[in-house]
Amino acid sequence: MDIKENIRQKLKQRAVFCAGYKYIKYVRKGFGIYKDLLHKYGEDTTFIVHGWPGMGDIFLLHEYLSYFLQKHSICKYVVLVQGKAAKQTVELFKIPDVELISEQEKAALTSFKMFTMDQVKNLILLHHDPPGMHIRIGNKLQGIHQTTTREMLLYACLGLENEKIKPRLLPTFEKQDGYVQKLFQKKKLIPHKTVILSPYVHSCQQAFPMQTWVRLAVTLKELGFCVCTNCAGKEEHPVKGTVALRFPLKYSVPVLELAGYFIGMRSGFCDVAGMAKCKKYIIYRGENMCGNNKESRYFSLNSIGMSKDAKEYAPMQIQIRITMGQILAELAADADDSDIKQLMISESNSDRELLQPAFKQNNIALAFSVSNEYVPYLTVTLESMIDHMQQDHNYDILILEDDLTYDSKHMLKKVYGIYENVSIRFIEISYYLSQYTLYTWGWYRPIMYGRLLLPTLLQNYEKVLYLDCDLILLTDVAELFQTKMDENELIAAVRDVGMINTYHMPNAKEKDYFEKDIQLKNPDGYINSGVILFHIQPFNKKYTAKQIFDHAASRQWMWQDQDIIMTLFEGYIRYLDQAWNVMIQSEDTSPDLMGPYAPAEIQKAYREARNAPKLIHYIENKHLWLNPLPDLFTYYWKYAKKSPFYEVILFRAIKRNS
Repeated sequence: MDIKENIRQKLKQRAVFCAGYKYIKYVRKGFGIYKDLLHKYGEDTTFIVHGWPGMGDIFLLHEYLSYFLQKHSICKYVVLVQGKAAKQTVELFKIPDVELISEQEKAALTSFKMFTMDQVKNLILLHHDPPGMHIRIGNKLQGIHQTTTREMLLYACLGLENEKIKPRLLPTFEKQDGYVQKLFQKKKLIPHKTVILSPYVHSCQQAFPMQTWVRLAVTLKELGFCVCTNCAGKEEHPVKGTVALRFPLKYSVPVLELAGYFIGMRSGFCDVAGMAKCKKYIIYRGENMCGNNKESRYFSLNSIGMSKDAKEYAPMQIQIRITMGQILAELAADADDSDIKQLMISESNSDRELLQPAFKQNNIALAFSVSNEYVPYLTVTLESMIDHMQQDHNYDILILEDDLTYDSKHMLKKVYGIYENVSIRFIEISYYLSQYTLYTWGWYRPIMYGRLLLPTLLQNYEKVLYLDCDLILLTDVAELFQTKMDENELIAAVRDVGMINTYHMPNAKEKDYFEKDIQLKNPDGYINSGVILFHIQPFNKKYTAKQIFDHAASRQWMWQDQDIIMTLFEGYIRYLDQAWNVMIQSEDTSPDLMGPYAPAEIQKAYREARNAPKLIHYIENKHLWLNPLPDLFTYYWKYAKKSPFYEVILFRAIKRNS
């Protein structure tokens, strides 16, 4: 016998041995379990085996189980499930006989049924993937043609083809015996003012990391809510700072309704929670797939009919903060004293600290608003600030953000927080901005409106200087911050020479827009919002954050935040020297940003400032380009070379020109 034939025979023998071993271990064991069930319940009994321990599948299947029983003329039956949660779920439907089996017993019964095919008719595997333990084919078919889990279970498991069919059997929850009221008293929970967090999940993938749940809990408590964690399993511990809550499933709906609020990862428990009359926030992992459909679509509570009013979110990893902010913004609207508290949500556990200046003396308050993609350019601005700062001044840097990663924040603190006279703190503002529909176009994002929150956030400050992150400083910024302002000057800023020039151009659309649409009294006083000094106390006497953002959301402003500022603050502006915002539009090397149309005195002021700039502002992101070379580009790259992101900035510039 040659070598190939010898190998072939050995493989054949091994295959026969493995098949025999499989038969002895699983099929024979399953047959034994089946015989014991017949002996216990009688040969006229049908045994329905749930192939998956997930509460959600079982909950949905039992709402429609009576159709299946009627279709197959089944009168006497026993439901076999694995896990206490699954057993409690079945018991909600008042099923008379429920048997608890182990995962190994379920696997054995599955193998036995597959081996015998249709010969054993009174053993039914009620799942769409009975051979799943072997070849996982059912998982591959999930979500095909964008079907939901409801359609998959009804069609594949129960053989029900009418998608409009309504549940016939509804679950029953205990409401009258006082258990829930006693539970709330024992845990010191406030009715209709309690948020139940449910961070644990087994069937879907986790979206919120635990530190996000902790931050969520801290903020909810700051807003005046009682916060507890649904800890159903032995390994499930309460989120730090919350109360552990455990209760039988039959009390779940009344518990949720008395609490008032539920925030949870999509799990089987959410199918039950969907029936509760409370505010429900269901979270999926945005990038996760379930077979051929997105997890958030396949399991959507609203789509499968388990809820009509659940708010469902499917954030990608970089959107987790935004999603958390959106949920918090909604709950803040129900909280006591929410006007300020909803502005205070941040990464810091001592949120109120953000309302106080970082230094007791010579505190130079600087603010930036930045998304994660713009962090490299923010570092260039900070490098220029560091290069010109004075030791007798203290620089209190506040960064308004909506999606900064931990790495970005850690880097900014590590690189620029090493100086004794520099403080760097972060304020998460997406939760507030998400309450409004704020118009943006081009590369702009809603975070650009964050600067308008500064006077509300920093009420214990006298002034704060807002700076865009596409500029560099050529002198100590403290000089600008120390500008004196009277009570009628709510902001200080520099004229936008480019916009003023455009306004004076023949047939320019801005002329009618400025004069007739937004009705500016003096369009030649139009300012650029990249450099703004806020005079906080007089500002807050004039407007609240709500008034400003109601105005901001009232229409689609052509020039966005600048139009909002002009329509609200025209007549209350201190105009700064043009040198404090020398705007560079680097489409070519011409220094003539304005062209020939702006008034002569404004053109003169701009050109003088350009020859002796204190702050250069590379507008329209043109500093990213290398060809053509930006005007005054040497200033920018001097500080870009010092940035820890120099290679990133250079690579992006080259890539955009390739």
